[in-house]
Amino acid sequence: MKRVWLVEARKQKDMSQAKVAHAIGVAPVTYGRYEAGDRTPSPDIATAIGAILNVPREKFFWP
Repeated sequence: MKRVWLVEARKQKDMSQAKVAHAIGVAPVTYGRYEAGDRTPSPDIATAIGAILNVPREKFFWP
Protein backbone atom coordinates (compact mmCIF):
# COMPACT_ATOMS: atom_id res chain seq x y z
CA MET A 1 0.00 0.00 0.00
CA LYS A 2 1.40 3.36 -1.04
CA ARG A 3 2.61 5.56 1.79
CA VAL A 4 0.81 8.73 0.74
CA TRP A 5 1.82 10.43 3.98
CA LEU A 6 5.50 9.93 3.04
CA VAL A 7 5.04 11.36 -0.45
CA GLU A 8 3.23 14.38 1.01
CA ALA A 9 5.95 14.95 3.62
CA ARG A 10 8.64 14.84 0.93
CA LYS A 11 6.75 17.25 -1.31
CA GLN A 12 6.22 19.66 1.59
CA LYS A 13 10.00 19.81 1.94
CA ASP A 14 10.27 20.37 -1.85
CA MET A 15 12.58 17.38 -2.25
CA SER A 16 12.80 14.78 -4.99
CA GLN A 17 13.00 11.08 -4.24
CA ALA A 18 16.62 11.18 -5.43
CA LYS A 19 17.52 13.97 -2.98
CA VAL A 20 16.01 12.12 -0.03
CA ALA A 21 17.68 8.89 -1.13
CA HIS A 22 21.07 10.60 -1.36
CA ALA A 23 20.62 12.24 2.05
CA ILE A 24 19.87 8.90 3.75
CA GLY A 25 22.45 6.89 1.80
CA VAL A 26 20.24 4.58 -0.27
CA ALA A 27 19.61 4.19 -3.98
CA PRO A 28 16.72 6.24 -5.40
CA VAL A 29 14.94 3.05 -6.43
CA THR A 30 15.11 1.83 -2.84
CA TYR A 31 13.61 5.04 -1.51
CA GLY A 32 10.92 4.83 -4.16
CA ARG A 33 10.01 1.39 -2.86
CA TYR A 34 9.64 2.82 0.63
CA GLU A 35 7.12 5.35 -0.70
CA ALA A 36 5.35 2.69 -2.74
CA GLY A 37 5.04 0.50 0.34
CA ASP A 38 6.95 -2.33 -1.35
CA ARG A 39 9.73 -2.19 1.27
CA THR A 40 9.97 -1.20 4.90
CA PRO A 41 13.13 0.65 5.89
CA SER A 42 15.33 -0.54 8.71
CA PRO A 43 14.87 1.34 11.99
CA ASP A 44 18.05 3.33 11.30
CA ILE A 45 16.91 4.37 7.83
CA ALA A 46 13.41 5.15 9.14
CA THR A 47 15.04 7.41 11.74
CA ALA A 48 17.04 9.19 9.02
CA ILE A 49 13.96 9.70 6.85
CA GLY A 50 12.03 10.95 9.86
CA ALA A 51 14.73 13.47 10.69
CA ILE A 52 14.83 14.84 7.13
CA LEU A 53 11.09 14.90 6.48
CA ASN A 54 9.93 15.56 10.04
CA VAL A 55 7.80 12.41 10.37
CA PRO A 56 7.84 9.90 13.23
CA ARG A 57 9.87 6.82 12.32
CA GLU A 58 7.29 4.62 14.03
CA LYS A 59 4.83 5.47 11.29
CA PHE A 60 6.70 3.06 8.98
CA PHE A 61 5.90 0.19 11.30
CA TRP A 62 2.26 1.00 12.11
CA PRO A 63 -0.28 -1.27 10.41
